[in-house]
Amino acid sequence: MNGLTRRKVRVRTLAGNLEVHWPENSEVTLTGPVEKIAEGVYIH
Repeated sequence: MNGLTRRKVRVRTLAGNLEVHWPENSEVTLTGPVEKIAEGVYIH
């Protein structure tokens, strides 16, 4: 983040607000609205 923002911020998008939390020595979490847009089967 290079010191440009806090470790927890709210990002406003056209789809709604997204909470971004990046604790030190941990993974980034994104929390916000969700909507099913597709479904299918992944064949590997």
